[in-house]
Amino acid sequence: MFIPRRGFLLSSAGLITSSFVKDARAFIRRKAEPLLLTPRAASQTLYVMQPLDKFQAALGSRRVDPHGKPPTWLGYARRFYRNKQNEIELDRMCEEWFLDPSELDGPVKPEIFEDLWYRHDGPCAKAYTLLEGLDLGPDFDGKGRHVGLIEFNEGGHPGDDSRWVDIEDELSVSLLQARLIELNLPIKVVVADYD
Repeated sequence: MFIPRRGFLLSSAGLITSSFVKDARAFIRRKAEPLLLTPRAASQTLYVMQPLDKFQAALGSRRVDPHGKPPTWLGYARRFYRNKQNEIELDRMCEEWFLDPSELDGPVKPEIFEDLWYRHDGPCAKAYTLLEGLDLGPDFDGKGRHVGLIEFNEGGHPGDDSRWVDIEDELSVSLLQARLIELNLPIKVVVADYD
């Protein structure tokens, strides 16, 4: 399984400088937590939690119930079965899921709804979608051109469609907040308990 990994480039201008990295490392040694700069304005909170040896990113609380009310098959089709002309491809969906057209107003099967939550709608999946689309830095090549590490994970085993972001350590969390500020994004990184 290929896991895209990115690091942060050091610059002579901006926030991610050698000096910032040195200060962040010193802060982490003293406080045992990331050095988080404060964005000018924050309309969104990116939570980072440390369930094991790495941090994991989430947009919103992980307490959201993936077993809530599932959408109808028609709602599912509107979201995931559109062709280039923006038409819903109901025939293709019915064929793929062995549905009779009379079932389109009924709820999506629970196992499909749960997969949607872990791939698209859950807080870890939303963080994946947000961060994957940003210019955080180049692909990690292990040659020391960058510092920190973020991993974009898709599925932990065959048949698993979940998506999440692992952030290597406190320094990487510090660099992520600095890069979000450099990109002028109103996102505040907050270290939270893993729930």
